Amino acid sequence: MINLIDILIPVHIKDYPLLFNTLSLLQLNIKTPISTIFIVSNFIISDTDQLNIKKLVNYPIKFYSDSEIIDIDTTKLKFNSPNWIKQQFIKLLQDITETEYYLSVDCGVLFLRPIHLFCNNKPNLFTDNTSPIIHGYHNFNQEIFHNRKYTDLSQSYTVDFALFHKPTILKLIYSIAQTPQEFISKCYEIIDNNTYPNEQDMYALFVTNEYPDLYNIQ
Repeated sequence: MINLIDILIPVHIKDYPLLFNTLSLLQLNIKTPISTIFIVSNFIISDTDQLNIKKLVNYPIKFYSDSEIIDIDTTKLKFNSPNWIKQQFIKLLQDITETEYYLSVDCGVLFLRPIHLFCNNKPNLFTDNTSPIIHGYHNFNQEIFHNRKYTDLSQSYTVDFALFHKPTILKLIYSIAQTPQEFISKCYEIIDNNTYPNEQDMYALFVTNEYPDLYNIQ
């Protein structure tokens, strides 16, 4: 029985004005009980803004800078948008959430209808049936899981929010490297403008092959 989940919202300064609507609709339409919301930004959110944000929802909110969450040297990322890559790693490798499952939400997402994260006490893994699998994501997964005979994803799992299981993320990381930092170092060697990660597709590929009964596929 899942009692509570934490929510993680990475915020880039260009998306910051959208955060208020994201929080308001999240509170309205996420139908799983929420424990704490964690906001991770690459800029300083003023004390006044923090107070105003906390008034929007009925849950505790904690604020972090992205440098507190993860040690990424963006100069080693041979990619046009290194800060976007950094955000992927924050969503996957963070260790500030405290619940077994946490919901990662992109800032600017508007939950316009009720979202049920679990069905019959089993988590839902959300897909995007309308979008093709991006070649850069596929190339990265082929490289990072290079020695495994995984069945390729038949659909994209790249949506604006994802429900992650922390113990399974650790299994993913430690199946590739001995530490999260070593995992990041391996990624430095792989990433370029033709080969780059999406945390949701990487996680979905691992889960659907290694733990196919863990999620309902939505």
